[in-house]
Amino acid sequence: MERRERAFLEAVNYETVLRAVRCSDARASAFFRRLRSWCDTSRPISENIEAYKFIACATEKELLDAQSQVLKSFESLPDDAGIITDTDPEWPVGVKNVMFLYFRGDVSLLGKPSVAVVGTRRPTDKALENARKIVDSLGEGYAIVSGLARGIDGVAHIEALSRLYGTVAVLGTPVDAYYPAEHRALQDMIAEKGLLVSEFGPGRVVQQYFFIQRNETISSISEASFVVESSDGGGGVREARYAEAQGKDVLVLREVYENQSLRWPREIRSVVVVPSPEDALQCVRNSEPYRDRKSSIDASLIKENAS
Repeated sequence: MERRERAFLEAVNYETVLRAVRCSDARASAFFRRLRSWCDTSRPISENIEAYKFIACATEKELLDAQSQVLKSFESLPDDAGIITDTDPEWPVGVKNVMFLYFRGDVSLLGKPSVAVVGTRRPTDKALENARKIVDSLGEGYAIVSGLARGIDGVAHIEALSRLYGTVAVLGTPVDAYYPAEHRALQDMIAEKGLLVSEFGPGRVVQQYFFIQRNETISSISEASFVVESSDGGGGVREARYAEAQGKDVLVLREVYENQSLRWPREIRSVVVVPSPEDALQCVRNSEPYRDRKSSIDASLIKENAS
């Protein structure tokens, strides 16, 4: 069986378990990892129905009915969509808590050095200008990763595309859905010239927590995270805390770090303070001279806030 076909069938089986049991991804992943030790999870569920019934605590009817619905959803995947599993060579080494990634575009970008550029959905004009300059600098050595949201994320992707840099959009929806609606054309352009990635199977009803999980995946794929502008408690801060919990650099501009109306930049342990947008690449490549170790916050609190 070809690897592409195996990934497709295994993803169908995973989504079947999730739908039949109506559980979270964390619980479905636990079920599925156990199933992998019992049987070949890339084979039809009907061939190993007793194992699925036992591990998932579901009836045969529940499983087969769910599989029928899942297969219909998978028919909606675009022709250019692909699936990789956590056992495939293309799998990004930093992604630990996900079993499948659905993609459109150049999957080889997952294996290249990358930096996340993220921030508020309501940026100031100065922040938009800074985001473009940061991407211009970083793109000389790294692919640009972001979340396709309004504001800083969208500008980061557009600037990367305009400069012919690699860009990866990590979605909070399945790859066959569009959000926000006004980014539909941008999403299709990234699928053609960059890479779209989602951990959510087709047909999933989008939940708010998808976008929180998306933030963790952005950080997991990236070597560092540059938060251009974010309010206390904003999505950019959540991304920063995931990055810090994973032991990765969090970069902010000096003007953001010194903004006394914000608490979060000085709450990040060993934050990397970047003098100007044009210094972004230099600071990622050699962050030690720019690191501020005066700030301190309990690492356990960081992880708690990120969850």
